[in-house]
Amino acid sequence: MGNVKTRLAVALLVSLALMVNATYAVTFSVSLFPSSIEIGQNKLLNFTVTDTGAVNITQLNITLPPGFNFTGTSNTNITSPFTSLTTKPSWTNTSAVGIVGAGQSANFTIYVDTATTAGSHPFNVTTLDANNVFSSNNVSVTLTDTTSPAYSSNTTSPSTNSTYAPNQTYWFNVTWTDNVAISTVQIEHNFTGGASPHNETMNASNSVYYWNFTDLSAGIYVWRVYANDSSNNGNGTAQQNYAIGKATPTVSVFLNGRLNADITSTVNENVNATVSTSCLQSGCTITVKRDNSPIVSGVSSPSYNLDNITSIGLHNYSGIVESNANYTSVTETYFVATLPTYTTSTINIPLTYSNVTVGSINITFGSSPSLPTIYIQGGWSGTASNYTMSNTTATSYYYNITFPAETSYWKIYAIYANRTFNLTNSNSFSINKAAATIVLSISPQWTLDSPVQTNVSCTQSVPALTAKLYRNGTSVSIPDVQTFSAGSIYEYLCNTTANQNYTTDTVKNHLIIKAKPSASISFTEAPTLVEVTQNSTATSQVKIKNIGNVAQNVTLDILNIDKTWYSVDKPSIYILVGQTATFTLTFNVGNVDVKDYPGKLNATGANSTISQDVTLRVLPSIETKAKINDTIALYKLDVDKLDDEVTKLKSATNNTAAVEQKLNELKSKLKQAEDYVNANEYFQAQQTFETIKALISEVESQLEAAAQIPEEVKLTSNTWLMVGGIALVFVIGVLAYLFWPSKKGYSPQRGYAYGGGEEKKSLVNTLKNFLSKFKRKKKIETVLQEGR
Repeated sequence: MGNVKTRLAVALLVSLALMVNATYAVTFSVSLFPSSIEIGQNKLLNFTVTDTGAVNITQLNITLPPGFNFTGTSNTNITSPFTSLTTKPSWTNTSAVGIVGAGQSANFTIYVDTATTAGSHPFNVTTLDANNVFSSNNVSVTLTDTTSPAYSSNTTSPSTNSTYAPNQTYWFNVTWTDNVAISTVQIEHNFTGGASPHNETMNASNSVYYWNFTDLSAGIYVWRVYANDSSNNGNGTAQQNYAIGKATPTVSVFLNGRLNADITSTVNENVNATVSTSCLQSGCTITVKRDNSPIVSGVSSPSYNLDNITSIGLHNYSGIVESNANYTSVTETYFVATLPTYTTSTINIPLTYSNVTVGSINITFGSSPSLPTIYIQGGWSGTASNYTMSNTTATSYYYNITFPAETSYWKIYAIYANRTFNLTNSNSFSINKAAATIVLSISPQWTLDSPVQTNVSCTQSVPALTAKLYRNGTSVSIPDVQTFSAGSIYEYLCNTTANQNYTTDTVKNHLIIKAKPSASISFTEAPTLVEVTQNSTATSQVKIKNIGNVAQNVTLDILNIDKTWYSVDKPSIYILVGQTATFTLTFNVGNVDVKDYPGKLNATGANSTISQDVTLRVLPSIETKAKINDTIALYKLDVDKLDDEVTKLKSATNNTAAVEQKLNELKSKLKQAEDYVNANEYFQAQQTFETIKALISEVESQLEAAAQIPEEVKLTSNTWLMVGGIALVFVIGVLAYLFWPSKKGYSPQRGYAYGGGEEKKSLVNTLKNFLSKFKRKKKIETVLQEGR
């Protein structure tokens, strides 16, 4: 029961609400101004909305018909803002005031671009009221098209007042525009003849409409253009005239092939008179007259005529084109001067200019030409000028002058009845420039054996020219008076300025003051040191230059060096002045001593000899290097023994300072020899041996002095040592030969290695130790001798 009551109550409330809405729903009316507008305009439309209900309108929307474009709004008499910028303009104000009050009116204005279709176009206006109730009304605008097409750029090509031209095309152009669309465009004209005008539909290119006509005759024509748009609105241009005037034809008169020119002919010579015209229509006729009498009449172009003239005098030929529909009448007249026969010749025209040679140009007639004056035209004065020819008889005329050096053009003509007639064609001749005679002289002569004063002068044969004198390219005065030193050479040159008739020319000669003969030579490349290994060959080059002033034979040899040790590739070389020759020296030495051999390179020329120091350095061979190693080993044994003796002596006496100093010098020099060997500098090592040997002797002497051995003891000891030594030498030699170990290999650091076992080494050491007790000086000399 309770649910039923509840449902009844709800239904009652809903019914009441519906009754209220139905009672207070908004109603409005809308009007539009203007209601009729022209197609294609941007227009301001005013919508007047009247709220005819009891509720305020809070929102209004306007929907544009198809083809309309919203471009903006202009509202000044409402308080509600414009809230939408879409193609559906909208105004909204949800306050109590709203945008249109109940029973009130408001204006809403918008700008639109109209559609392009004529007729009625509805706008839909919708509203919402304060109760959010929707309402809708339509209001229409009518679009009309009353605008006619408009034209501009009314042009023709060619422009009016042109002249007739065969096959010319004429263009007529008009630009048409319309607010909607152009439908048809026609040209009305009388270009094609007839009493009634003709109409042609014109072609279009964008908004330009055109039509053309070809080969219009001379005359005055009328034309205009009409246009209709898609709404059948029409318009037309004003009628215009188009004038084509008659053309002036060209007339070409050929007299004996020459175009539009007066000519000459001889008596009884046929004159070919040909007339043609640019008027090629059938209506163009030509009349040819000679001396104002027709000889050809009423013919088409071109017209030919061979006319024989039998009388001397001046005759006119006229070509006349008659006037017709498209061309005016034209007459061209040229003259023929009929003269007796003549010949022309040029004589005495030199090939090269001469101020004493006169050139001559002649013209000769068969009979008197009855001409008052005959002229020759030429440019030899600098510009083309006319000169009156002289005559020796009534038929012979000449012109004489010393012609300048140039290419000259000339022709002969006459003036007859104030008209100029060429009697000859244009001719030319060339005269070459001459060279002045130049004399370059000297006193006393061009070649001298010793310095004396010279006088060089220059003269030339043309007074108008200037001579200039140069010595070695430098301008000098004329004459040039000088005294030069021996051995001098100078080039003298004389030339002249040039002008129209003379070329510049040059004469030159050489002043030679001889110097005494000099046969000097010099080394340009020569060795100061030549190295060659024992039992081998080496080469070296020597270059010698001839610095004298005569060619000479040069020989080369070496002084102070055995001539069997070297050879020269050439016995002598002939060397020209300033040239350099090369000698090749080949050195070939045998098993000679390892040392430096000083010499002198000696070059001998024609009357001079030059020398240069040179050293021939003989380097050790492999075998000698082995002996050097052995010698150093023996020296080391000697030094060790001496060191032992100094030590023993030092224990017995303090008098060993001097011998110790000398022993240190010996050790230093021996160390230097070892360093040379280690650096593979065997030559330098060998060069220390003499010093080492001397130092050993000095140490031994100082040892003996320090020991202070009595003389009688020394004598007895030395005597027995000498006797015993002699016996032992033989034994030691035999033992060394029998038991000395064989060499196995060589090393720069260690010398030779020996084979045969430790026993042989012990034997060798024993022998060496024993031998060292004898006189060392003799042993060392023997070893050094073997090392060489």
